[in-house]
Amino acid sequence: MTRERPFTFECSRCGVCCTHLRGRNFGKYLGLMLLPDEISLFPRELIKPLYRYAANDPVPADRLRVWMYQLDADVCPHYVGEKGCRIYDKRPSSCRAFPFEYTRGEKIVVHRGTCPEAKKLDFKDGDMIRLPGLYVRPALRVHDWYRRHLDDNPHQPFDVYDLGAQAWVGILEGITEEDEAFIRRLK
Repeated sequence: MTRERPFTFECSRCGVCCTHLRGRNFGKYLGLMLLPDEISLFPRELIKPLYRYAANDPVPADRLRVWMYQLDADVCPHYVGEKGCRIYDKRPSSCRAFPFEYTRGEKIVVHRGTCPEAKKLDFKDGDMIRLPGLYVRPALRVHDWYRRHLDDNPHQPFDVYDLGAQAWVGILEGITEEDEAFIRRLK
């Protein structure tokens, strides 16, 4: 049996997460995830859709067809080198939660590949951990928005806007065996 255990994490404000925003994720080239109320923080030309209800999917009357957005930039336009983030107190939920993310079943994913401080954490994938308080609310905000749209439409796939292809693709397109194994561990 795995025990939940607390740990400490302190962001060094190195800027790596602000300068490596786009990358491959489950076979797609994606940017920084933004909730609809966060897109006004960035220049309009850098905002692209991220998720939408599939074309054949009936959209509930109170929902937007596009329900999540992404920033199409490698470097955040608000990042100013050693000075850091110009909008730090207003930054998006994904930035506030990084390098942590809630997934299905309230499990936590730690993005160690891009965060030098996260690489130092002394637990293994699958360990039950208690997320540091500062990261809980923003991580849950993104997770809850995502789950709300999936729970509203549990049997319909949704589309993802791939920045590399500059096109909508099905959520399952391009997923590798390694991706599938990771998804199974989250269930």
